[in-house]
Amino acid sequence: MIKVFRIKKRAIFLCLTTFIVAQPAIPRYAWADEPLASTLDKAASAILAQHDTFFKNLDRLATIDNQLKSALTIHEKNAQDNANYWLNTLEPSTQVVVKDVIGYNATFQSIYKDSIDKFASKNKQEMGNTLNTLQNDMNQKQTLVKEELDKLRKFRKERLSQNVRDFNADVTQILAKKDGEYAVIDSLNKSIAVLRNTYATAQRNYSNQVKLLSLDPTGTAAVLAAQYAREMEDSQQEIDREKSQLTQFQAEVPVLNAINDQSNIFVQNISESIDTLQSYISSWDTLNAKIKSLISDVGSFKGIDESYFIAEMDGGRESWDSIVTLTATKLSKTSLELSKGRWEFKNKKWYYRNTDGTYAKKLQVINGKVYFFDVNGILDESKSKKWKAENGKIYYVNDDGSKATGLQTIGGDEYYFSTGKDDTWLECGQLAIGWIDIHDTKYSGQHVFSKMYFGKEGDGTGLKPGQPATGWKAIDGKEYYFGTGDDHTKLQKGQIATGWTTIGGDTYYFFSPIVDGNNVSNKMNGKYLGQKAVGWADTTKQAVYFDEKGHLASAGDYFKKWLGK
Repeated sequence: MIKVFRIKKRAIFLCLTTFIVAQPAIPRYAWADEPLASTLDKAASAILAQHDTFFKNLDRLATIDNQLKSALTIHEKNAQDNANYWLNTLEPSTQVVVKDVIGYNATFQSIYKDSIDKFASKNKQEMGNTLNTLQNDMNQKQTLVKEELDKLRKFRKERLSQNVRDFNADVTQILAKKDGEYAVIDSLNKSIAVLRNTYATAQRNYSNQVKLLSLDPTGTAAVLAAQYAREMEDSQQEIDREKSQLTQFQAEVPVLNAINDQSNIFVQNISESIDTLQSYISSWDTLNAKIKSLISDVGSFKGIDESYFIAEMDGGRESWDSIVTLTATKLSKTSLELSKGRWEFKNKKWYYRNTDGTYAKKLQVINGKVYFFDVNGILDESKSKKWKAENGKIYYVNDDGSKATGLQTIGGDEYYFSTGKDDTWLECGQLAIGWIDIHDTKYSGQHVFSKMYFGKEGDGTGLKPGQPATGWKAIDGKEYYFGTGDDHTKLQKGQIATGWTTIGGDTYYFFSPIVDGNNVSNKMNGKYLGQKAVGWADTTKQAVYFDEKGHLASAGDYFKKWLGK
């Protein structure tokens, strides 16, 4: 006896009903911690991915009339169009605003510091200008957010809601059909049970007549045996027909269950996004109100002390922090860096706290400006003023007003500034950052013809901006070696190793440059100049094998590794 499952009529959420058949729906809890944009992307992608499966199963529903099939086909096409509209139009537009808001964070942190500095210096005019600039920026970004909110509302009202109403009408018919088919299945099962009883009775009668047939081969027993045999055959044919119909209904009911039960969460997520954006707008309103109040207060310094002003600025920054956090965690589809750090004003001294909780020290480039911090992380205003940033280029100004050139030791660290005669692309006095080709010049008092590397922000080397690399350094996933000045190699301090080099008793090979006049090729056959060789390498017209650490292999080492020894 086939078990008849009770049909549960689930309430249809305000969501885009789609036909995710023959596959479980993605549970909502699986997306609970994901950004809304990512959740919506998955929901839309699920609609698109189920297109072929939907029509395959729709064709199997022989008991659904063509009018309902036609309606389902049209409404599924609308769902596909809506999913594509989100993925190709609304979602990219939203992410532009997300990146704009998060990208402004560094500027906000700088304005926070500048406002407090200007208040301390009693520069009312400049402070007012700074706060007005901040408010204008906030208004502009809030307007962008409101525009995206309006787009989502319009999308829900004009496209999704109609799609929902259409599917709800379809589902009502499907529910009735499901109830009817379960009744048919129940009836068929009862019919088959009766037929089986009829067949069993005929079979018993037939067996009895067969036994009597031996006593009276041409008499009544023979006639009755033939009659019961026909009854058995008729009953079996009827059973087979009913079972075939039952099999068809049993195949259709799960499809109908799936059509009814697998409601897509697309519109529900759109609604959640709208709710989130609405609370998001409230955060912007709070921030704007605080900035407006500050602008009004600083119209006159009367009754405003530094503690009050800083407390108000801190309150504004807290509102901004909540906006940025919500933007990055709820609205962004990918993980975005929330902030590179934040300024802290403690005991009338400035610190810059990095995202890992440490405090900045020595030379730092923050939002395009150059700052210098002492060993305790305190901003050194006098030294910072000597560092200048112009159009993305960094310089150091000597006491006499001239720009520093060549190798300089500042605050205990070495930096290299172009001499203007070193055949680099740098301007005279410009701080060297990143990879620099230095030709025919004197770097550390000796002749150098080499490629060098100087620290830059976020390169993972541990170098400060402009600090020359020495020793082993991993840069962009490749390993290099730079002279330390005391490593018993022929390398000058900071000079990149190329060719065969013995370091600490081990022999390595670093890919060499191709020199053509004053031009040096930085890459050949997929290998970068100075990159440490690992595995097989062509060196001076000879193929040589290096182990995973770059050590030169001795005889047979490669084959031992190949044999697993």
